[in-house]
Amino acid sequence: MALRSTRVAGIAWRVALYTGLAVLAGGPVAHAQWPIPHGTNVLLGRVTEVSTGAGVAGAVVTLTGFFEPTGEAVPGLPPTGQAPLVAAPRSVLTTANGDFVFHELPAGTFALTATAFGYITNSFPRSLVELKASDRPSTVTLRLWKLGAIAGRIVDEHGEPVMGVLVSALHRVILGGTISFEHSVEDVETDDRGMYRIPQVPPGSYVVAAMASSTTLPASFAGEFEKYTASRMPTPLIEAVQRAGWSVGTSGGAGIRIGDLVLQRPGPPPVLSPEGRVLVYGTTLFPGTSNPAEAAVVSLGSGESKAGVDMTLRFAPTAIVAGVLRGPAGPVPYATVRLLPPSAADFWNFEPSGASTAITDARGAFAFAGVSSGSYQLRTIVQEADTGSPAADSSLWAMQPIVVADADVTSLDVVLQPGLRVSGRVDFQGDAIPALPQGRKFLIGLRPVGASIWAPLSGNVGPDGTFSTIPAPPGKYAITTAAPNGWYLLSVSQGSISSDEQIDLGAADLTNVVLRFTKKVIRVSGAIVNASGVPDAEADAVIFPADNTAWRQGFFSSRRIRTAHATTSGNYQLSELLPGEYYIAAVSNRLLLDWQDPMLFERLVPIATRITIGDGDQRTVALRTMVIGR
Repeated sequence: MALRSTRVAGIAWRVALYTGLAVLAGGPVAHAQWPIPHGTNVLLGRVTEVSTGAGVAGAVVTLTGFFEPTGEAVPGLPPTGQAPLVAAPRSVLTTANGDFVFHELPAGTFALTATAFGYITNSFPRSLVELKASDRPSTVTLRLWKLGAIAGRIVDEHGEPVMGVLVSALHRVILGGTISFEHSVEDVETDDRGMYRIPQVPPGSYVVAAMASSTTLPASFAGEFEKYTASRMPTPLIEAVQRAGWSVGTSGGAGIRIGDLVLQRPGPPPVLSPEGRVLVYGTTLFPGTSNPAEAAVVSLGSGESKAGVDMTLRFAPTAIVAGVLRGPAGPVPYATVRLLPPSAADFWNFEPSGASTAITDARGAFAFAGVSSGSYQLRTIVQEADTGSPAADSSLWAMQPIVVADADVTSLDVVLQPGLRVSGRVDFQGDAIPALPQGRKFLIGLRPVGASIWAPLSGNVGPDGTFSTIPAPPGKYAITTAAPNGWYLLSVSQGSISSDEQIDLGAADLTNVVLRFTKKVIRVSGAIVNASGVPDAEADAVIFPADNTAWRQGFFSSRRIRTAHATTSGNYQLSELLPGEYYIAAVSNRLLLDWQDPMLFERLVPIATRITIGDGDQRTVALRTMVIGR
């Protein structure tokens, strides 16, 4: 039997985004039916690489105009969060020097998006052009960040190359106030020289790791896989394997037999010590540690490549971790259980870095083979329907700390706990619940804070305005809504305690939550000038809460933190914010690629302007482009 990882659900999406095969939500859309009206204006532009200013040849530049179907220009700048009314886009290719031109344009506001292979698409924030009637061409410059690479060599303790090791570039982020790592690019394997090269890496800070992810299955499962290979008829086991994010195949070998278990892991096979213990290469972080706090950070600028990121792997003894998973009705068969290192302890990661995966058998028993010494979290989340319960919309979870030392850890009794619900009502400032288009549902959902991929946790809003979400494990979540058009989430509160969009599920259901919606759009706009007082089209405006509690923990609310490019006239607009105290600043648009960074906000605080925004406020704030230190 053989399993192949399908960890492309999140990574492929990110790679597509970075190489221009996907567009971020909120960018120009391409499904409008009416054309951009005919005009007499000309727009000249150039696409350049952000650090060198060199022209980007062969880039696809897409222009979208904000016009009514009647041809009338939509007044003002488009809202920050929602997709505005747009006309059908036009696209052109840049020349060898990165130049492009659009002819016969009317006066109005336009969005420009540039896409080029090997560069990050500049679809968010929008690049806006304010085009006025003129007999002279208007000009614009679009800047792209170029993808880079990280390369090195992996050897063993004798200096010999290690072939087939899975190497990851993990993006270093702040989650829950601690340093965490997330996958943002595809992993690669070392070749027969021990060499690796990770391509298409966006600029940022990374920790390079030789990963020790693995899957353990009972040897008795082999027959199930053989039946599936022959007939392609799924069984409960095969379905469980596929739910775990693995595909069944015949390539890649059958794994290593360890007693009644089969261990599958990338890289060299395990070996036996003279004492009969299984030895494996554990997860190693550059320059050669298993402790995330001791890992060296590899920083990449636009188009930068780093070589010589070398590591030495050493065999270490392992143990077996085994037990039984139980639910309300007894042992739970064919459920996915994961053993996670502390830095990857996240219910919602599709395949966390360095995780070991096991699937329970028909009696609910599970086992992990080849587990290195250290501290772990054993975690699982399953739908109650998978335990034999008819409650298909309910989930169960378990979390248990595990310490592995010199001996096997067996006879674990892992008991699933019921998930927690968030319930309450919606309030439209005294109005009835607005009607929705046919086929559309009014959903209230939970997004796990810090997760890039998660199972839907939404609940319908009933005719009486009440709602209840699908049960979820304990943790921090952000409220998500599919509000009726023209309405905006104003606040999330329970009793007299307002928690904005973030809630913390603890030991009990969260009830009596009130979601208040408003038609009053909060908007902050103005002009940005440079140090000479000239309108600065090369700046970005950014606004973030004066209360640093959330963003210091790595929680970035889309309704409290906004950024926008200045238009070609040096204007900006930030809309659909929540009331509160904020800092607002303008900085060079070459600095905000990784703008969801607590350290960036820390540097902005001393130079930013502090403002107070009330419900429905329409504020005008003039900004001067500031220089921030590193």
